[in-house]
Amino acid sequence: MKKIIFFFLLLISFSINAQYEDSQRRRALERRQVNRQPAEKVKFKTKKYLGIVVYDANKIAKKTKVKIKSEKGKKLKIVISKFNKSLKEMIRLNSFTFLEMEKYAERSQNEAQKTGDFSIMQKVQKTLNKRFKPFSDDLKEKEKNLDTSLKELFSDKEFKKWIKYKKKAKRNAKE
Repeated sequence: MKKIIFFFLLLISFSINAQYEDSQRRRALERRQVNRQPAEKVKFKTKKYLGIVVYDANKIAKKTKVKIKSEKGKKLKIVISKFNKSLKEMIRLNSFTFLEMEKYAERSQNEAQKTGDFSIMQKVQKTLNKRFKPFSDDLKEKEKNLDTSLKELFSDKEFKKWIKYKKKAKRNAKE
């Protein structure tokens, strides 16, 4: 009886060990197959990189609880439309530079993925920062002007809501 129980336990332990080793082999095979899949191409977006946000006057009015049909709402619409027009004009005038830098960044990312050497990306980041610095400064200046225009238009409570909305919109644009 003891021999039968011992033989039975021995048989179960071999079975469990075989199943465990088989699952390890399967996992290792899956890992190798995952590594062989080509990396997906990354699309560089200039507007996202710079944090360019085109605001909607109706959403801003809703968030700040300003009635769009009131005098304040009409002025808000005018200020926001001027800001959006200036942004779109900046994008249109510099579209060639933006497109060129997008291609440069995408080429560099693809090259880094192929070679596995991501030190290239530091150089790319410095180049992008240097090339986009004037646009970034111009964008900050336009947003500063927008804030001063809206500060004159809004009460303190409404202006705080505007700042909160602006931060959230910027965060969403970067994602």
